[in-house]
Amino acid sequence: MADQPTSPILPWIQVGITAIVSFAGPWIAVKLSLKQFRSQKRWERQQEAYMKILESLAVVRNYYGTHFDCIVRSEVWEPDENELQKFKDARFEIEKYAAAGAYLISEASTKALQKVVGSTVYEPGDPKHEFYDRAHTQAGKAIEVLKAEEQKKLE
Repeated sequence: MADQPTSPILPWIQVGITAIVSFAGPWIAVKLSLKQFRSQKRWERQQEAYMKILESLAVVRNYYGTHFDCIVRSEVWEPDENELQKFKDARFEIEKYAAAGAYLISEASTKALQKVVGSTVYEPGDPKHEFYDRAHTQAGKAIEVLKAEEQKKLE
């Protein structure tokens, strides 16, 4: 058998391919890892946002529900300083996420929060029991919307 002549370029091509593969493989792996890391962090921020919002909605719903129940039973309820501050903080959280829009939460969740914010503005002349019932109901609806939206993400 006769030896076939080899090209002097062939070893350089092999070296070039080896170099490209040895740099491209890790580079692609790093890019994919960073993408996955960012995606995971975003998901964690969304989870945290949903939890804060749900906690805040529960506080607001309870506050307005208690007021409504007291009016229905002809009782007087005055929240103590701690309860009032907790309510104010919760309402602020809801307003903050409603204003942020769909940055961290879904569009449906944002709209539900905006409805809560709108329903919790007392207009002079509104019957108080209607105001408290409306605010309580809207907070409950928002809780259901947020739960449903979060469930969609888990599926």
